Amino acid sequence: MKKLFHLLEQVPPWKGEEILVLKVGSRYCCFAVTSKEGSQLYELAYYEAVEISDTILNQLLILHPELNQPFLKVIIGYDFSPAVILPGSYLNPEKTFTLLNSMYGTDKKSVAVTDPVLPGSEFSVYAVPYEVQGWFKSEYPDAKYFHISLPGILSIPNDNINGTIRVDFSTGHFILTVSNEGRLLLAHTVSYSTPDDVIYYLLKACRQFSISVLDVQLVISGLIEKQSALFHELYQYFINIDFKNAGWSFPGENPYPLHFFTVLNEMQQCES
Repeated sequence: MKKLFHLLEQVPPWKGEEILVLKVGSRYCCFAVTSKEGSQLYELAYYEAVEISDTILNQLLILHPELNQPFLKVIIGYDFSPAVILPGSYLNPEKTFTLLNSMYGTDKKSVAVTDPVLPGSEFSVYAVPYEVQGWFKSEYPDAKYFHISLPGILSIPNDNINGTIRVDFSTGHFILTVSNEGRLLLAHTVSYSTPDDVIYYLLKACRQFSISVLDVQLVISGLIEKQSALFHELYQYFINIDFKNAGWSFPGENPYPLHFFTVLNEMQQCES
């Protein structure tokens, strides 16, 4: 397991009034500890691994024993690609795994999870490795969890008539959320290897939903540097680009861009 980031402002032990936010994907896991209001960041760490498993998650607890302490609230975001948004009228809980398997060839060692996206209207159906789901249920039985596409869906603006594309970059993939006039058009996880892959999917989304590349608002967060080749390519095609920063207060020295951790911050708001 490789550590990418670690920020520490308040030294544990905690007071039991803090919020723990965990985000886990197939090749990474990260966490943030914040004040109960969710406004101040106390600790944040981000790790990569060849594959996230219960063994890797146990290593995380060894490296950070403070995660074993009691928290006011624990929030878990699952970032696994076998996922689909369904209208409530099409949801059949008994066939969710079959649906994911037919679309993605889901591993039989996974479990299908269903969460509401918008009350009574749409649901997120996604697969989580069985041992990962079991580990979190054992370690944090009272935790709230959802698919990591939810923060992007809930942050859709209501007043952009030209369309909005939200892109949150993680290790080797990004969460793509497309909306227009407050209406969700697409929420999807996309794998990529080169900047050209990203450009291809963004332009394809614009064509599919008849959104003007010149007018659309591109909102970026996650692991992307402003000086990177990827951002340079994006700027060749899109004029209106904003970086969405995390809203935490962090009194200590922070050597990392705030947009790296935006989704961790937004996860709190999903459960506020």
